[in-house]
Amino acid sequence: MEGFFSQTFYGNTIGQWFLALLVVVAAVVVGKVVYWIIKNFIHKITAKTKNKLDDIIIDMIEEPIMFAIIIAGAWWGLSTLTFGETAESLIGHIYFILILLNIAWLITRLFDSLVNHFVVPIVEKSKSDLDDQVLPIIRKG
Repeated sequence: MEGFFSQTFYGNTIGQWFLALLVVVAAVVVGKVVYWIIKNFIHKITAKTKNKLDDIIIDMIEEPIMFAIIIAGAWWGLSTLTFGETAESLIGHIYFILILLNIAWLITRLFDSLVNHFVVPIVEKSKSDLDDQVLPIIRKG
């Protein structure tokens, strides 16, 4: 079996590929566990508070946190492998894009949820037409 893991495939041994895959799978598992902890324990703690802001924040950050853990695990797992300079540059750019997308996703989720929970009820209570026209602009902001 040792001979199998020492075979080279794209500049890395099969053992190194297996280790990288194991790290990525472990990151997915850790991400799911963190998501489960947030969903089952942190939500219960924030539900006991009087304000709704902490509930909204926790609810909106749980998926981006899980995705960030998976991205970090993929980076860590793939960093154990040796690639050419072009491939490493491409992988670095892909990570950068994934991180930016995750941050944008988090900000969008938070903004949209805060608008829905705090701005929309105020707009619905008011009798003016101006806020009804401004709300769609705020939502797209």
